[in-house]
Amino acid sequence: MKFLRTIYSIVLLTAFSNVYGGTCFRNPIDAGDCQLRAKQGDIVAQGILGALYREGDILPQDIKQSFYWFNSAAQRGNAFSQYSLAIMYSNGNGVKQDDVKAFEWTKLSALNDFYRAQYNLGLMYLNGQGVKKNELEAFKWFKKSATHDDASSQNNLGVMYREGVGVTQSYEEAFKWFSKSASHGNYNALSSLGMMYEFGEAVKKDDVMAYMFYALSSVAGNKKAVKWRENTGERLTKKQIKDAQGLARDWVQSQYKKKKEKDNLLKNKKDVIR
Repeated sequence: MKFLRTIYSIVLLTAFSNVYGGTCFRNPIDAGDCQLRAKQGDIVAQGILGALYREGDILPQDIKQSFYWFNSAAQRGNAFSQYSLAIMYSNGNGVKQDDVKAFEWTKLSALNDFYRAQYNLGLMYLNGQGVKKNELEAFKWFKKSATHDDASSQNNLGVMYREGVGVTQSYEEAFKWFSKSASHGNYNALSSLGMMYEFGEAVKKDDVMAYMFYALSSVAGNKKAVKWRENTGERLTKKQIKDAQGLARDWVQSQYKKKKEKDNLLKNKKDVIR
């Protein structure tokens, strides 16, 4: 699944690659076609080939070959390959670990509007990795990534607005961005919404709603939220807890409905493009 997500991310970045009609750009991926096109200079095929060698599912894993093809495509401006090189430098995977080079490649990819690189660039500015710490720049890049509907960036914007880091403090903006992130199932955003209801930040204090969001966060995998849900539950009656559980089910169903409507809209747009 990790491998498929990698390949899908490339294909999403190159929506019009199908005009080539190559089997490198289709599912299942034809590694031989990718190799041929990569050698002919197709930077999309080079990026896919880099991923194939990195993951080792279709082709034998070869980190040197992975780096070679990512570097070939990255030098010519392929955003995914620039991002992938940055990850290799950041982790020291196949190359000497180098935060500065990781930052440089991440920034190039982010400037090419790759949202994952924009998120990582925000983290690098926030933590001072490979660059001087700059909370204003971190906020800027998280916001760029968040406009691509990236849940992690949306959550980070919520945190920065709530705490007044890199931006003027605003509970209203924090609530907005946490809500966007929570709609994707981000458990940190879900628990943050619970806290905002528990303490009455931007919304009226409401322990039932706080319980609901803590419960959703714990189901999504946040172990800390289990304790927060239990603490909040001590202040509620059995009926209120039952109400909160019902609200949680309704919330999940409403988010699923919204996602389905959005997916159908995107599908219709793709049909029009075809």
